Amino acid sequence: MYQPVASLAVEDMERYGVCLRLMDADGNELEPCQYINAAREHDMSRYIDRWVVHAAIKELSEHTERGSYPRLFLKLSVDTANDVKFIPWFEQLLSKYEVRSEQCIFGLEEQDIIQHTQVVRPFFSKLFLF
Repeated sequence: MYQPVASLAVEDMERYGVCLRLMDADGNELEPCQYINAAREHDMSRYIDRWVVHAAIKELSEHTERGSYPRLFLKLSVDTANDVKFIPWFEQLLSKYEVRSEQCIFGLEEQDIIQHTQVVRPFFSKLFLF
């Protein structure tokens, strides 16, 4: 799901927060806490992050083809920040779908940033290089 993000400044740029919504077997929406903790416990967070990032890049590509360049805010897990293969994979996606890197704005939970500074700092430093 893409949640519009309003700017307090006068700008024409579209911004959206990317929100993952999962459904249970009965079609009811699950609360994020119901699947985020399970994903962490089973070392699946980085795979979910990649799935969300891939879907977001494809969406951005469709907008780019129409001459629109929105920006998406994507929240990642600390497992992704610790995944040395993520950044090369992300670069390949950008190239494949002809999307600008500045259209993807990544963030992490504040608690993860505080607890894993040694992992998070180099990860974001590498992302800023392209």
